[in-house]
Amino acid sequence: APTTQLKASTDVKISNLGDFLSRMDTVKTAATAMSSDDVYTTTEKTKAAITAFVSSFNTFITKANSLTGYDTSTKKAGALNGNLSVRSAISGMKDAIIKTDNAGAYDKLYQVGVSLQKDGTLKIDTAKLDAALSSNPNDVKELMKQVSSNMSNAVDNGTAKVSSSQQT
Repeated sequence: APTTQLKASTDVKISNLGDFLSRMDTVKTAATAMSSDDVYTTTEKTKAAITAFVSSFNTFITKANSLTGYDTSTKKAGALNGNLSVRSAISGMKDAIIKTDNAGAYDKLYQVGVSLQKDGTLKIDTAKLDAALSSNPNDVKELMKQVSSNMSNAVDNGTAKVSSSQQT
């Protein structure tokens, strides 16, 4: 019976890792969309791309928090709690958002109305984003392209770490 429980536990972890990696890839897809010049031809397209990125990132973070967290009320750990490669991947993705150094008018996402919340999700301040897009659309574009590149690299690095940690 212990072998059966171990196999079931391993199957759950593998399934959750697959879901985790799939959600990371969804964030990369949304981030990559922000690298296309076509996205910046109209304010509506730009806002739609940024909103899609924020939404995919938030979906990922919410799931990642539940998989890696610990619920004090039920005293149960998430299926990937304690997995250092998963934690590293999440950290890298957050760094991709906050570690920007664009040379334009905006070098941080919060300056264009996209801010990191305490739970790790992103929030869009529409008025601030509208103002930035109105006054400096090219600088918003350059910042978002940097975030796109950073996120793509972070997802690739995180995927490699998580995948290689499962080869043992």
